[in-house]
Amino acid sequence: MSLLLSLLAGLGVATLFGGLYLAQATDAVTARLQQFTSAVHTPTLREVELAAAPRERIFKPLVARASRLVSNLQGKVAIERMEKMLLMAGSPTSTSVEDLLGWKGLATVGLAGFGFLMGLMTHASVFRIILYAGGAGAVGWLLPSLLLKQKVKKRQKRIIKVMPDAIDMLTISVEAGLGFDAAMGRLSSKMRNELTLEFDRVAAEIRMGRRRRDALKNMIERTGVDDLSQFVNALIQADSLGVGVTGVLKTQAQTMRTKRRQRAEERARKAPVKMMFPLVCLLFPPLMIIILGPAIPNLLSGIAVK
Repeated sequence: MSLLLSLLAGLGVATLFGGLYLAQATDAVTARLQQFTSAVHTPTLREVELAAAPRERIFKPLVARASRLVSNLQGKVAIERMEKMLLMAGSPTSTSVEDLLGWKGLATVGLAGFGFLMGLMTHASVFRIILYAGGAGAVGWLLPSLLLKQKVKKRQKRIIKVMPDAIDMLTISVEAGLGFDAAMGRLSSKMRNELTLEFDRVAAEIRMGRRRRDALKNMIERTGVDDLSQFVNALIQADSLGVGVTGVLKTQAQTMRTKRRQRAEERARKAPVKMMFPLVCLLFPPLMIIILGPAIPNLLSGIAVK
């Protein structure tokens, strides 16, 4: 009995010391975990929102709300036209139709408010205040679309400018033994512009399994350039009839060079007409002052004597 009591007492003491040791080890691990978690601060949702840029935090929600309001006023045909215009503009800064509609609404409200304030500051009549606000709002409504059209025209001009050189490069590559798809890849490695980016997209669509003619037609939809449309139609027709691509490329390259020369001659003929306005407004008045200036005092003195 005494031996059993001794064993139980020893087991109790061992259990006590073991529990204390495990508690200390747990406390050490907990302390280290708390030290680590306190060093790594988990930001709250408000902190994340405040850390965002003002454009993402303020203007983006406003644009989204204005987009929902303006989309109800715009018809389906107008929205589809905007989508096509954005595609032809190259989707600048990844702008979507919703963003364009939102900025159109904000520009309308902002400019209308500016016109209203200007009317109040100038102490205009009620009719003029309404006229100022309505005119400024109309400008804000039309301004985003006008800027988008300007981007489309600039992109089309850049494409037209590089087309002869790009087609020459395609012709040389095909004559060297490359296929048309490989020639488009070669063109992208030698030139980087709006047109070569479109050819890259055509090559990517072909690799994804789309037919070449469909990929080329999609390129026409994305650019809206008449010269490129004629070039693509010639390639599609040659592919349908089984005609060699080399001859078509040579003909198209010569045609594009001729058109570029004709455009240059046309701009040269228009130059004198365009120079007439600055000459009349900026050059003739100083010449008249220089020529007639010395005679003005004599004329004034003669008039005074009479």
